[in-house]
Amino acid sequence: LEIKSFIGSNHNYSDFVVFSDATDNSAYSELAILVCFYIKFFTGKIIFLKLEDYYDNKDHILAQPILYLESEHIENIDRNAIRGCDILIRSPQHHLTLINNHELQQAI
Repeated sequence: LEIKSFIGSNHNYSDFVVFSDATDNSAYSELAILVCFYIKFFTGKIIFLKLEDYYDNKDHILAQPILYLESEHIENIDRNAIRGCDILIRSPQHHLTLINNHELQQAI
């Protein structure tokens, strides 16, 4: 994954990221321009970001909530906030590493 663009208004741009996958630009470039809904947690370094829902023809939600956070703040995560989420840890080099809930629970 690589950073596609930054979003934000009165916030630091580094707090918000829209991601894309360089190997599949067609799918992820569409995701990158969708409206994003976000809630700030703690000091603003931890972001609960939900891409606009994708629905299939049976009205099932295809997109899942995604949690973005700075890796040094991993110990501040509320365990209840990560249920059912995919987790993205942002490194200082601005690369994104995807880990799942089980790996995050082990880290905590």
